[in-house]
Amino acid sequence: MTRLLKNLVTESLGESKTRESIPSYAKPCYNTDMNNKNIYIALVAVVVVVLGYWVIHTQNNQNLSPTASLAPENTATTSNLTAGGMKIQGSGGGTITLEPIPEGKAPTMPELYDAKIMMSNLSADVIEKITTGVKESITAIRKNSRDIGAWLNLGIYRKIGGDFTGARDVWTYVTKIIPTNDVAFGNLADLYDHFLKDPILAETNYRTAIKLAPANIGYYQSLADFYRYTLRDDIKARAILRQGISANPQTSANLKYLLDHYDEM
Repeated sequence: MTRLLKNLVTESLGESKTRESIPSYAKPCYNTDMNNKNIYIALVAVVVVVLGYWVIHTQNNQNLSPTASLAPENTATTSNLTAGGMKIQGSGGGTITLEPIPEGKAPTMPELYDAKIMMSNLSADVIEKITTGVKESITAIRKNSRDIGAWLNLGIYRKIGGDFTGARDVWTYVTKIIPTNDVAFGNLADLYDHFLKDPILAETNYRTAIKLAPANIGYYQSLADFYRYTLRDDIKARAILRQGISANPQTSANLKYLLDHYDEM
């Protein structure tokens, strides 16, 4: 599914442009000055995370015992697993833990409808792939309404097709059934920032994603870009870069570069 989504965006929108003066590892994920073509390609960074969702919190959450209907398959040596209707391939030690969906009154499920193509510049081939992807996601959801991977993918397909409110409804639903899902919050942040143009909700969702996944460097970089290019607030942009560096001293080389060369970009 990840490869399909990557190819879908690449075939329809082409390659994104980047600043030549910045090393590839340090280039921002989002930029409000980019055209719509580049913004869509930036979505791939989020899409890649979707199929890896079930693998998060592997080492630090070994004591979590899910009680909901999604039963984990805990193993440290198996290279092929199935979780929530999704195949996970990997190797090495550790424990793969599925996050439980809280019991209680369930939120209202978003409407499941066929693909809405609202972008006029999409090719027939891309439209077909979006239509098929939406149908496959809905089929998976109807088989298992708690298939989070299918919900996240449905939001991605809707967003690529230009159905931004539909994507919003899907990802908001995910945040309600699993409030610890940083991917959904990160997707919503980008959606509110670049497409729905709601800076208050964009900032709220960016910060929630960081709170849930403080080791995800991309969230800090995206929020820094939001402050710099959307709010035009250099003080907050520099501050969030410093926060990311402080929280991840060993893995934040790109944030350090952006901070050190801030005035040059």
